[in-house]
Amino acid sequence: MCSPPIPDLASLEERILAAIRERILEVPAGFNAGSDLYAAGLDSMALMQLVLLLEEGFGVVVPDSDICRANFQSVRQLAHLVRERLTLVA
Repeated sequence: MCSPPIPDLASLEERILAAIRERILEVPAGFNAGSDLYAAGLDSMALMQLVLLLEEGFGVVVPDSDICRANFQSVRQLAHLVRERLTLVA
């Protein structure tokens, strides 16, 4: 059985950013993959929603040890985290 190809970082960033805009946060105009999610309003409740979104949307498991400010600082960091978790599954 073949695993689907792992998306590139730009594609992951686009998908994560769109999902955050649609389901998690009302981000300001100009918000992009490098913008600070915490400055945009990411709090503990939104963080948990984001973890679920990543796990359900990308089929990865985000262990408690990966839930830290550094990994959830920006969409770019999240894309790296998701890609890393996808390579572990593949």
